[in-house]
Amino acid sequence: MIKQSLHVHSTYDDGVSTMEEMVLSAIENGLSSIGFSGHSYLSFGEDWTMTPEETSLYCDDIDRLRAEYPCIAIYRGIELDTFSDMPEGSFQYIIGSCHNVAVNGYIISVDESKEGLIAGIDEYFGGDSQAFARAFFDETARIRKADIQGHFDLLTKFNEDGEIFDEKDYFEYCLPVMHKAVSLGRIFEINTGAVSRGYRSMPYPSERLLKALREMGGKITITADCHNAADIAFGYEEAGEYAKSCGFEKIWILTDSGFAEEKIR
Repeated sequence: MIKQSLHVHSTYDDGVSTMEEMVLSAIENGLSSIGFSGHSYLSFGEDWTMTPEETSLYCDDIDRLRAEYPCIAIYRGIELDTFSDMPEGSFQYIIGSCHNVAVNGYIISVDESKEGLIAGIDEYFGGDSQAFARAFFDETARIRKADIQGHFDLLTKFNEDGEIFDEKDYFEYCLPVMHKAVSLGRIFEINTGAVSRGYRSMPYPSERLLKALREMGGKITITADCHNAADIAFGYEEAGEYAKSCGFEKIWILTDSGFAEEKIR
């Protein structure tokens, strides 16, 4: 299986490593290619997203790194939030993601902290986590143009102990959202980011959702949602075995000619 890391953040947004540190780690770990996917600008998320000015510098920096490190393919992507406008610039791929839910003019962050998520559900959904889950997937359904569907069940980031959600309460409800994304040809990521940061024991999406995706004929890729150069390909071998256990034989990787299938070995 060719190793490729397409969900990569840096000090341009909420990553802790520079782009160059990420590239050097990718080379050291034997990756064939790396793709940067900085967070698109949000007016209420300036501490973790790229401003338009930073986005321009980000694009320039990728071009510089391509010239300096011709031994590895470097792709320019963007992680486009449902609350963002499409930034200016040329991007080779888009990860479409939902990180927030809006209710009564208030923004609830899905993945900032467990305490904040529970407080938001209590205050704005009357403690009804199922209603919040439905709002999350309603928002996810608003993802516009995207090649990769980002962390489909991100709402479970802080739910390792099952305290907030029970998947059966929203499983059937989120299937139409998944089916829509599959019909649009989007590639779902098996995302190991929450595992590397100690929040989950298994990647997104859950086993039940991944098996449902397989039944729909969906496509997958493997990403690290990397914020630290040390985690550039975290859990890839385990993710490949996870995909096979759910019935997948191939993943999709980005090439200079677009996305192509690669057998899981």
